[in-house]
Amino acid sequence: LQNGDEVAASRWYSAAKHRSVRLTNSSLAGIAIAAARKGKLDFSKSIVEDGHKMGLNFSVATYVSLAQEASKKGLIEETQSWQQLSQQHGLAPDVRLFEAVLMAVAAAATADVATADASAPDQPAEVARRCFQEAKQKRVKLRLKTFNALIDAVGKHEGLKAAERTFAKVIEEGLRPDRVTFTMMVNVAAKSRDLQSAEGWFRAAQEAGIQADLVMYTALLDAAAKAGRADLADEWFQEL
Repeated sequence: LQNGDEVAASRWYSAAKHRSVRLTNSSLAGIAIAAARKGKLDFSKSIVEDGHKMGLNFSVATYVSLAQEASKKGLIEETQSWQQLSQQHGLAPDVRLFEAVLMAVAAAATADVATADASAPDQPAEVARRCFQEAKQKRVKLRLKTFNALIDAVGKHEGLKAAERTFAKVIEEGLRPDRVTFTMMVNVAAKSRDLQSAEGWFRAAQEAGIQADLVMYTALLDAAAKAGRADLADEWFQEL
């Protein structure tokens, strides 16, 4: 797997099984996660399925790692399958699995068509909202990172208004938006070519006592560039 040779890895794995080598849940989890990191998702899934047939149980951390690897590639259905499989095997709902689905939705907006889950039947933003509602219904303790992931997901697919509605939920929940939250809002505004809103969110971050970093400034400069306001870009660049 380290060399990306799935065929050889599969052959060695089959040989181990046929020789009755004792395979533990931790060893199978390690192989599955390594395969997922190399993009060998089908092989990864077959390893976990074998483990279940052997009567082995995997930890929630294993499912989280597998879901996160799928989410990085924008594979929404694959990420959801790991979340659902963990619950089917009796594990309590984990906020990190829900966040992985939200991150998969966001990644699908920018991932290569060849790797993103473009064939998924549902609209990505709707998948994100349903995932979020399911987490609430199952009384999963939501954290700011969960909301940030939702802002990123709906913002990339539906634009600024959807992101702003999600930001309002952050306040309703009594959470304090952080630098990541505001940077995402500035970024969504920039992508929507709404320079006024981008600057407004940037100033709102400053008023909240949040020191802008390079990522937030870059999002703001991007908004100015998209609006053809090189003069503002120069002005803000001087603040860096």
